[in-house]
Amino acid sequence: MSVASAFKAAWEDVCCPAYQKGEINNECTLHAMLYAELRARLPRPKYLVLCEPQLDNAIPDIVVLDTADQTIVGIGELKLDRYPKFKGDLEKLARLARSEAKFPLLLDPAQMQFHSNFGVSPNCVLTFGVIGADDSEAVDERTLLSKMDEHGVRADRFVPLIHKARATSRTAS
Repeated sequence: MSVASAFKAAWEDVCCPAYQKGEINNECTLHAMLYAELRARLPRPKYLVLCEPQLDNAIPDIVVLDTADQTIVGIGELKLDRYPKFKGDLEKLARLARSEAKFPLLLDPAQMQFHSNFGVSPNCVLTFGVIGADDSEAVDERTLLSKMDEHGVRADRFVPLIHKARATSRTAS
């Protein structure tokens, strides 16, 4: 399974249904659920999923590493809000996509020091997962694609993960 496919499947099969059932109450829970699903879907030890690693002055929500190539192959930003502010997140993704820096991302448990420098792959998948109101600009795929295009990000690298929050009727069981 590709990194892009893993993000899409985890989002569509698990995160969106969990939100609709009321199992996601905040952005942190959304991070945790996506993290767990990516770990389950991407084979280890080839891939390693991290939450909120420090990449220069940016802290993306989710990062997928290819440990064999020592590259960052997936970067994800997540939002959960009725009308989320998102333009800064898209700018962050675009800035990281252009980065030529190497980042020490693996922690040596004995020394508690970071090591193993990872660079951003030129084909790194950039994802923006958002749960917002139907009429929110953040859940409009054309808007997201246009903003990423303005930042010079190739369309084949960007994976918008969108869920429009809708009222559902709940039946008593």
